[in-house]
Amino acid sequence: MLYTRSVGAWVPAQERDAEVAELQERLAQLRALEQERGLPTPGSSDTPRVIAAQLRIEQLQRQLREALHATPHALSFSPAQTAAVTTPGVSGEQDGSMEELAQKHAAEVASLQAAFRARLAAAEEDLQAKSEQILALEHALVLAEEALAARQEALGECQDMLAEMQGFSEAQRHRADQERAQAQAAQNMALAAQAAAQAAAAQLQGAEAQVRSCRRRTHDAEAAIAAKGEALEEATLTNHHLQATLSSRQCLCSTGIPWV
Repeated sequence: MLYTRSVGAWVPAQERDAEVAELQERLAQLRALEQERGLPTPGSSDTPRVIAAQLRIEQLQRQLREALHATPHALSFSPAQTAAVTTPGVSGEQDGSMEELAQKHAAEVASLQAAFRARLAAAEEDLQAKSEQILALEHALVLAEEALAARQEALGECQDMLAEMQGFSEAQRHRADQERAQAQAAQNMALAAQAAAQAAAAQLQGAEAQVRSCRRRTHDAEAAIAAKGEALEEATLTNHHLQATLSSRQCLCSTGIPWV
């Protein structure tokens, strides 16, 4: 089994490999976050994603800081190499291989630390950019909320005006219905009056015809009366003449004078 010396303590190399794998995984996550920086500026609909990315970056930053403080600044050795270092009488060749191995692992650890620091700086820059974007989005959200409040207020005023107009329109419609009903009643009364006038005109025409007939009958009666008066006058004259004749004859008879 390989062992690693970490700040004065020897730990199994298996744990070191696990830590290196975890750090490499976090490095891959940071690379993925770095690729996200090339995306267009998020809109208002991307706010949840930006906030989630910000929280993720903050979490990774904490993990990276903990990992950087816990990164083993040591080397991995096999039990034989450890024995060669701790046992007297080791050869110069073994010392050289141990030194090369130590330099190799130190360079690897330094490279990882430099990469982590670079990724951490990039993540902090990305976090700053995302924070600025969030501030801009919050400002835009405040402006949008103010505009929405103004529009809602205007909408409320419009709704009030619409309600007033609807009430006025309803009153006008009711009044128009009443006037229409009154006009219909007046029209019906006018039609009834017209029918009554026509009936009265017909009755008047009938009465005029009756008057004309009565006048003709009166005229005929007057003519008949006049004719009868003339006949009566002639009869009266004739009667007077006959009476005079009769009287004269009676006188002649009384005197004994015959009459012809």
